[in-house]
Amino acid sequence: MAIRNVTMTCNHSTLFRCFPDFVNDTVDDEALRRRLHSFEISVIVISCICLLVGVVGNALIVYIVPKKDMRSVCNVFVANLAIRDIFFLLTFGLAGIVEHAVYITSGNVLEVMPLISVYSLTVTILATSGLLVALAIDRYQSIGNPLQSRSKKSFYKAYTATALIWIVAFILPVVHLIFKTPDSKLRLVVVIVNTAVAYVIPLATICVCFVIIVIAVRQGQQVSGESDHLTRWEFKRKIRVLRMVKYIVLLFSLTWGVWWGLNIFIAYLKYKDIPITIGHEVARDVTGLMVLATSAINPFIYGLTNAYFNRHLKRILCWSCAPRSLHHTSVTRSPAEFPFSEPVQYSIVKRRFSHSNGSGLADKSDLRMSVVEIESTV
Repeated sequence: MAIRNVTMTCNHSTLFRCFPDFVNDTVDDEALRRRLHSFEISVIVISCICLLVGVVGNALIVYIVPKKDMRSVCNVFVANLAIRDIFFLLTFGLAGIVEHAVYITSGNVLEVMPLISVYSLTVTILATSGLLVALAIDRYQSIGNPLQSRSKKSFYKAYTATALIWIVAFILPVVHLIFKTPDSKLRLVVVIVNTAVAYVIPLATICVCFVIIVIAVRQGQQVSGESDHLTRWEFKRKIRVLRMVKYIVLLFSLTWGVWWGLNIFIAYLKYKDIPITIGHEVARDVTGLMVLATSAINPFIYGLTNAYFNRHLKRILCWSCAPRSLHHTSVTRSPAEFPFSEPVQYSIVKRRFSHSNGSGLADKSDLRMSVVEIESTV
């Protein structure tokens, strides 16, 4: 939102935010005018960096997920989170850049840009909350009931859940754009309810899933029948994926928590009929940069906390840095040809392929995939 010395009255609204009708005034202090101009330029530069890094990084994640050794229910949600980040950066981020640039050059505000920004922001908030809740539930089921999480039905449920989340995320903001939030003191109640529905309740659900998982792990009740069907290596891999989800949720809770807190504070000021100042607009721009930075940071979390994403990213960005197993993915190697330092590690491969098909024979494509998985962990 471009900064102006303004008096604010709100006549428009969406699910999450009111559109202010600004009365343009001049800034008497020339020094303040220069500082605001510098701040506007800084917002544009930081937004451009976040846009470039975020779009490229998330596009790489979307490109990597369809790889054969990356197919999992968890990665279905990760890919959709990356798509959400790309959508958010190309809509909200780009609209903010254009809005600030137009205001700096001409002093005017494009009326369509706030509309695009609010719609994309609403879609992103709904999609983020839904996908993170689904991802947390998937991690709970994967560790608590791993045999069921391996089935094809789990992939079908994941695709169905993501489709429903996107449908709701795109349709619900349109419905709320049609209606106006009454320009009254009820706005504070509306903002609080929206915060509870789109932030507090999803975050509480995620925390409950994580607490249950931690309790189960510490009590030694990680998996039902783990000794018969799962190896300790596989279980540790699930814990590492859970760590990645934890960092994503933590970043979401911090950045979006600040954003929601500022919205409640501004709604409270309007409830008390306190004028909105330039400082509040600066704070709104800063929180907007925070949520943009979140979308740019997420790909780094995927790459640094997940060995599989890390290996594929190295292969794409620097072929010479990639492990040799990824250079020769077409070579089929049997468990006997794979050098292990311990018999326990060999048993991991042997056990995995004893259940690969009904005949008890190892499938070559599955064997190639698991050799890569073993190498990334050993």
